[in-house]
Amino acid sequence: MKKAKIILTVMLSVFLVLGLVACQTPTTTTSTTTAETTTAETTAETTEPVSTDPVDTITMDNFAYSFTAEGYGEFVFYFNFYEEDPVIGAVFFAGFSNNRVNFTGTYTVEETPYDYACFPDRESSVDDQIEATEGTAPYTVTFFDWDGNEIGQCGYDGDILYNDMNEDEIIYAQGGAPVYYARDTEDKFASSYEGELPVRFLEFVADEEVTSTLMLGHNMTYVDLVGPMIEGNWSASETADGGLDIVLTPFDSTDTGATVSVTADKAKCVYTPEGGDPVAMTNVMLTGPELSYYFEGETTVEKYGVDAVVTLNVYDDETCTVTVNISGNVVELDTGTWVRDGYDFVFDFTSAEDATTTIDAETHDMSVPFVIADSQVGAIDAVVTMVKE
Repeated sequence: MKKAKIILTVMLSVFLVLGLVACQTPTTTTSTTTAETTTAETTAETTEPVSTDPVDTITMDNFAYSFTAEGYGEFVFYFNFYEEDPVIGAVFFAGFSNNRVNFTGTYTVEETPYDYACFPDRESSVDDQIEATEGTAPYTVTFFDWDGNEIGQCGYDGDILYNDMNEDEIIYAQGGAPVYYARDTEDKFASSYEGELPVRFLEFVADEEVTSTLMLGHNMTYVDLVGPMIEGNWSASETADGGLDIVLTPFDSTDTGATVSVTADKAKCVYTPEGGDPVAMTNVMLTGPELSYYFEGETTVEKYGVDAVVTLNVYDDETCTVTVNISGNVVELDTGTWVRDGYDFVFDFTSAEDATTTIDAETHDMSVPFVIADSQVGAIDAVVTMVKE
C-alpha cells in the first residue's frame, strides 16, 4: 500500500511539472513572435522600396540587340545608361558592332509619347516583304553630346528601346537600326558589356610636352600619361566660376594621384601630381585633328590628260579630306566625315558619292572608291588603298 502511494505521488509530481511547462510555452512563443514582428516592421520602415518608374529603371540593365551574320559571327549592339552624376549629368554609352563603333554623351528620359517605326528582330528587318512595326512609346529618350547638343532620340516603354535612328543621324552603325533593343535582365551579352572601354569625356595634352596626355573617360576612369602610365577613377566638383576641380585616384595605391583644375570653357587645365609641380595643359580638341590613316591611289585627270595621285586623309576627329596631286600641285577635291562599322570605314562625303571600304581576300588590302562628278579639276573616278606604314 505504501508503494502504491509513493507511485501515485511521483505521477502527480510529473503531471504537475508537465502542466507548468505547458502553461509557460505559449508565453515564450508569443514573446518571440512579437520581437520578430517588431524587427520586421522596423526593417520595413527603414528600407526604401525599389522604384519601378521607367525613368529610374533605365539604369538597372543594358538594352541590347544582336544578330548572327553567316561567316562573321555574332554582332551585339547595346545601350548602357549610367545613374546621374551631380556634375557631368546622366551619361550614356552606345556600344555598336561588338564595341567597334561607340558613342557617349548625356541623356534625358521624359514621359513624352514617341512615335516609332521599328523591326522587332533581324529576320523581319532584312525581309523586303515586311514593313516596320509602327507604334507610340510612352517615354522619349533624348541623347546629347558633351556640349549639350541634341544628337538623337528614341522611344522607350520600360522594357524596350525603340531605336529608329538611321544612317543620316549621328548615333548609328550599319545593321543596328531601326530595331527593338530589349532590356537584358539576364546579362546574356555580359562579355560585350565587359568590353566597354572608356571613351573620351575630356582629354588634355601638356603645353611643353606633346607626349604627356590625360584622358578622362565617360565611365569616370582615366588614363594618365603625364609620367608613367597610371589608370584609376576620377571625380569632379564644380567651382564657383563654372570650372571643374577633379581628383584622380589611382587603382594602384602605390601610384601617384593628382588634382586637375579645369577652366569653365574646358579649354585649359592645370595638372598637379601629389608632391609634384603643376603642369599646364590644353584640350586636345583645340590643337587640331591628327591624322589617323590615309589612303592613296592613282587616277587619270581627264581634264588635263595626266595621271595623278589621289589621297584620302582620315583624321581622329572623324573628319576626312581628299586631295589630288597634279604635277606637284595639290588640289582639294572634297571633304567629309567617317565612322567605323566593324572592320569597315564608312565615308560620308560632301560632294562625292558616299562609300564603304572593302578588303581584298588575297592581299588583305583595304580600299575604297572615290567618285566625284564635278570638282576643281573635273570628274574624278579613283580607288584608293590604305597605306600601311
